Amino acid sequence: THTLEGLRFNPTVNDQTWTVPTTLTINGTLTYGGSKAIVLNTGVIDAKGDIDLTVNNVTTGDGTATINVNGTAAQAISGATTFGRARLPKLTINKAVSGNLTLTNNIVITGDYTFTALAGTLTATGSTLGFVASNTITQNAAATYNAVTFNNTATQTHVIAGSNNFVVGGTFTISGTGSTILNSG
Repeated sequence: THTLEGLRFNPTVNDQTWTVPTTLTINGTLTYGGSKAIVLNTGVIDAKGDIDLTVNNVTTGDGTATINVNGTAAQAISGATTFGRARLPKLTINKAVSGNLTLTNNIVITGDYTFTALAGTLTATGSTLGFVASNTITQNAAATYNAVTFNNTATQTHVIAGSNNFVVGGTFTISGTGSTILNSG
């Protein structure tokens, strides 16, 4: 287990792959920067502060690590202004103690997405939650997303599970050149 005040991934020459330790706690901002793909494998990043995806402008990147949004203060995930950029691996929202969560722009996930708990309020105005690979979406707490996009370049299966409904208050889009299969869990 390691703790950092902030962390910026900033590949500028080649795509970069990082192996995350068992648990890496980031108390400040987690930033995706640079001009190359960011791949985060294994382990968990406990993001206690904001997540800034606005700088990285790459349409690749993923991994097997989990980014766990679990700070007790208000947090924001600021996505890329263009859909498909700065892709996250697995993402978990688990703010059971306190704190609001704000989503802005395009937040694209290549792995599983789990919404476990939110003690505060979700503000998703103007945001799009995007999925670009087969995954499981587990919705265990009430939340309404502004817009959701499934954009696949090959046949992909998305399983929607959990104890709460996956609610889209705005636009629901299925796009891309591949087939999208939605299943209930």
